[in-house]
Amino acid sequence: MDVMKKTKLFSPEIRAVEALLILAFLLAGEKVASAAGDVVILNNGDRITGEILEEENSKLKIRTAYAGEISISPANVSRVERDSNLVVAVATTASEMTVPTGKIPLGHDLEFKTGAAEKERKKNWSGSANLSLKLDNGGNKDDSEIDGDFALRWERGTQRFRMRGQVEYDTFNQIPTKQDWMFDPKYDRFFSDKVYGSLSYSMKQQKYEGLDLRQTIGPALGYEFVANEQTELVSEIGVYYTSEDYTSGTPESYAAPGWSLEYRRKILQDRVEFYHRHFFFVRADDMKKKIFHTWTGFKFPLYESLNLSTEVELDYDDITLDRSSTLEETIRLKFGFEW
Repeated sequence: MDVMKKTKLFSPEIRAVEALLILAFLLAGEKVASAAGDVVILNNGDRITGEILEEENSKLKIRTAYAGEISISPANVSRVERDSNLVVAVATTASEMTVPTGKIPLGHDLEFKTGAAEKERKKNWSGSANLSLKLDNGGNKDDSEIDGDFALRWERGTQRFRMRGQVEYDTFNQIPTKQDWMFDPKYDRFFSDKVYGSLSYSMKQQKYEGLDLRQTIGPALGYEFVANEQTELVSEIGVYYTSEDYTSGTPESYAAPGWSLEYRRKILQDRVEFYHRHFFFVRADDMKKKIFHTWTGFKFPLYESLNLSTEVELDYDDITLDRSSTLEETIRLKFGFEW
């Protein structure tokens, strides 16, 4: 079955605008900054999103948009995340907690943290890995395409480490026609709840399109608009030093101001996750030359940590590549695993 399509287009502006319009629509429609609401996380991992109300008969009551008011026994609650950034987790003995709307008796051990201290609770690794295949042995051809990507993330206190990687390997009649890979580690340090500094280093190769190796390193200033299980929106601007080696020709190096964005949002009662990320930078010595790379898709949970994603990748590059079009579009169906 053909699960991946690759085409080369000649209208980068149209495709880029389409991707940004989709993002803008979802940002506006879902009210990213304010619609996350309060979240009650149960001991079995289930999440209930809504507005936490008062205590009634020793029950935690929450109003949801999809099931009205729900009463929950405190013994079944693992953690409470309030939209006002108050986080409650099992830790120390307490009979009640005070919140802006009043008191919620819980009857078991609690610890709460607010503001910048919320960062302290993020101390574990998380990550994902995805694979997309296309195998076509029909007729007189033997065509195969293998795409894979991974992401790792570690957070502790005011520090965060992120890493991404991607590989694409295509063959035609067992002859390689595409051998692309990229690797992008990044270190972040938060100065406040929302603002952080970042240092990134990335490597990329597109061997059969003239790029032997591109290396980019530089600082950036980032802003975390919102970050919770329901929604995440992060953006960065920076200046990067870039060096490029080609399969033929003279190596080049230049400075490049850049902008990146990452957005994800769980929709349809958490049954679907929309995501979009991109980076864009231009050569400081020639502003007409630019690179714009985007990934936009929908992720569907299957079972436990397994998921299925549909994704559109747009790779616009008029700086270095030796190809007939400056824009390449890739459509994928990906099978993934998260932890």
